Amino acid sequence: MKLRTSLIFGAAVLASASLAMGQDVLFDQGPSTGSDGGCWSNYTESQNFAEQVTFASDVEVTQMIIWTCISGPSGNCTIKVLVDDGAGNPGAEIERFSQGVDSWEPDGALYKVTMSFPAIAQSAGVTYWWGMSGDGFEAGQTSLHTPGDGTMAQFSGSSFSFHTGVGDQCFQLLGGSGGGFALDVIGDCPGTMEACATGASEGDKIVIIYSFNYGSAGPVPGCPSLFTDLASPSVAGSGSAGADGSYCASGRVPEGACGRVKVQALNRTTCEKSGVVEI
Repeated sequence: MKLRTSLIFGAAVLASASLAMGQDVLFDQGPSTGSDGGCWSNYTESQNFAEQVTFASDVEVTQMIIWTCISGPSGNCTIKVLVDDGAGNPGAEIERFSQGVDSWEPDGALYKVTMSFPAIAQSAGVTYWWGMSGDGFEAGQTSLHTPGDGTMAQFSGSSFSFHTGVGDQCFQLLGGSGGGFALDVIGDCPGTMEACATGASEGDKIVIIYSFNYGSAGPVPGCPSLFTDLASPSVAGSGSAGADGSYCASGRVPEGACGRVKVQALNRTTCEKSGVVEI
């Protein structure tokens, strides 16, 4: 049976990465998809880049690969993930982490840089921006002509500056389908809607949160590495998953929230989070 409660639009909260589900190529803008557009300076602290990605279905990204003209690392690299601001620009940052790469190896005339990490959930139909850069060293970033729109988002440190027209970012994202802990929202807005978290185990403590803005909050109590993808979220409902591994919260969503509110589920037992669903 599914356990249900009523949506409560009020009260604040807090939330992780789930485990990798596989290593399928989820997004391919590698060297074979275009011609070499040059190699560009790529430092975390100064000039760096990001490229937009929109997935057709929910996925979990567990690896990022970029191509560069630089022969090797001199330290850690930073990966950043942002959500589109609705106007075609990088908006709120939802992920940023620094670590060593898995490998940095020759690949034809270029070098292939691979970094693996705990799964990052990405929701269908949402545009995200991904970038990787060198922490205190020149990582380089190859661009391509032109599998995409011919531009990359250029940053100064962590601040978006403009779209540079030197070509598309040469990179791939790998992972698997979002078949683990997930969130579905059904119903008409305005009106009664139901948010159901699935993929949990019976008895897991589930929290469903909402916000009008992407961002980050946390860590969630008991989950020191778990942060939400929403800024200053509120609790819509909380409870334990039923025998089928699901927990649902339902309630009426007002007209003023339609097209603005974003919902996410947290599993405080396993320290997982779902992708974000936009209502």
